[in-house]
Amino acid sequence: MDITKKEILDLVSEANNIIPVELLPNLEPLDGNNKITKWYDFESKVWQIGEQIRQKINSLPKLRKDKELQEIFIGIAKNKNAKRGRQSFIMLLAYKDCSSYAEVLLSELNDPDVEGHVIYALRKMQASTFINFVLPYLNSPVKWIRDEAKSYINKFNKA
Repeated sequence: MDITKKEILDLVSEANNIIPVELLPNLEPLDGNNKITKWYDFESKVWQIGEQIRQKINSLPKLRKDKELQEIFIGIAKNKNAKRGRQSFIMLLAYKDCSSYAEVLLSELNDPDVEGHVIYALRKMQASTFINFVLPYLNSPVKWIRDEAKSYINKFNKA
């Protein structure tokens, strides 16, 4: 069943209502790995809402191109208080129709909570001018982020 704009707006409102008003510290590490920490419940819920929207909007170009929705998605994508919950909202912008937000997403690239998702979105947006910003991620300690950086660079490196 398709999703309506009103249903998306209701889901986004739900996500915004559970995002804390201030940035909370990271939780304790998982299994002794200092790089990966436990998730707050709100992070998981925000992520799930974004992913629910993404799965339904994926085949609906009219809604994907909706500027009002794009603005709302970028608002959550930039809200650091949502922590890793922002990942799915960044992926909601991973379409060529959203390429006008490439520089806004680039400002989130230095955030370890979303860095790989930003590179993914930039690649899918066809935002080809950020090779120098993506290059350092070829050395990421996280394999999928290294792979995403490599895909981006291979796609857009003209040299």
